[in-house]
Amino acid sequence: MYTVTDAFYGDLKADVDQDAGVVELSGPDVPAVEIRRLVPARAHAHVPIGTRQAQQLGVRIDGRRAVITPGPGELRRRTYRVDLTWDQHHYQLKPNSSATSRLVRDGRQLADFSVDGDGDFIVYWLATRDETIAADAAVGYALSLAFGTGAHTMIGMILSGIGALLPG
Repeated sequence: MYTVTDAFYGDLKADVDQDAGVVELSGPDVPAVEIRRLVPARAHAHVPIGTRQAQQLGVRIDGRRAVITPGPGELRRRTYRVDLTWDQHHYQLKPNSSATSRLVRDGRQLADFSVDGDGDFIVYWLATRDETIAADAAVGYALSLAFGTGAHTMIGMILSGIGALLPG
């Protein structure tokens, strides 16, 4: 378990157990979030939670069930988005660069999240503190930890693959 400090919501406790397939996030000013892989084996090694299959995931926010629908994470950047519905709000975490993903609630752009393999975050809030709710931070951090942030474009992946084949 480690602490992440958010500019709007202060210190948040984060715990990621990739082997067990569990991401937990909590804090004094945000609802607790738990994302759990419901099957024992990791299906996708490059996904921290271990799967992108909605039926293999359980999500609870503030003790209440949420509905999660991750994209398949294929060639196009937009397939890496994650949709989540909770408490009459619809969230999307969708890649907007190779390293960052944008959090959107009910069509409103809230923040850009970037997390590295060690759990270090850079979060840039696009909305003001008064335009956000505590669940926004909790959902954004938890989804980022569970699925990672950012995705390459198809052109970027092709160019990277070509570059890897060149000598030198």
